[in-house]
Amino acid sequence: MAQTRYQRNAEKGGLGAGVTGLAVWMLLFSSYGAAGARAQQRGNMDSELKRLNVDTALVVVSQDIDEFPVWSPHGDFIAVQINGQWNKVELGMLALQEAKWRGSARLGVPSTPTQVPAPAGEIQLWKRTSKWRPRRMVTRSGLTIELRETDLGTSLRLARRGKKPEVIWTTDLENCHSLALSPDERYVAFLCELNGLAVMKLDGR
Repeated sequence: MAQTRYQRNAEKGGLGAGVTGLAVWMLLFSSYGAAGARAQQRGNMDSELKRLNVDTALVVVSQDIDEFPVWSPHGDFIAVQINGQWNKVELGMLALQEAKWRGSARLGVPSTPTQVPAPAGEIQLWKRTSKWRPRRMVTRSGLTIELRETDLGTSLRLARRGKKPEVIWTTDLENCHSLALSPDERYVAFLCELNGLAVMKLDGR
C-alpha cells in the first residue's frame, strides 16, 4: 500500500536521523552563526520543491490527523491536529528529500521532523482567515481543485474555467480530502489518510 512504501522510504532518509564576557559573546555568536547556516541550507518551500523537481511535499507524516488543515494568515505556517494536539509546520524552514508515492510518483518528504506544538488560541485566530472545503475549491483565478471519490480511492482533478478537468493522479485504497488554500492561493494542502498532510504548488497550473 502507499503508506507502507512511503514509510520505508522515509525511514531510509532518517524521518523517524564561570565564563568571561568575551567568551560568552563568542559562544552566542557561534551558536547564532550555526543556526543561521542551517536555516539557509533548509531554504524554503519553493526552492526545495524546485531543487527536487516536484510539485508536492508530504509535510506531516501521520495517520492520526483529526481535522482539516489550517493556514496562518501570511501562509508561512500550516497546522493540523494530531490525536487532539495542534501542531504547526514552518514551511520556510523545510528541508526535503525525494520519496516515492502511489508506486512511482515522486514527491518531497521532510528529512527531519518538522512539526512543533501550536497553542489552541493561535489556531483559533488562524481559522478566521483560513479557507477549506471537504473536496472541491475554486481559486480567484478560476482554477477548480477537486478530490473526487473513485471506488475505494481518490482522484485529484484540476480544471481551468471553461476547460475539461485534468486527472493529476488517482490513489488506490486511500481517501484524500480536506482541501485548504494558502492565503496567496499559490498552494493547496490536503489530507491523505494513509500518509498525512500534503502541500501541492499550484503555480503554472
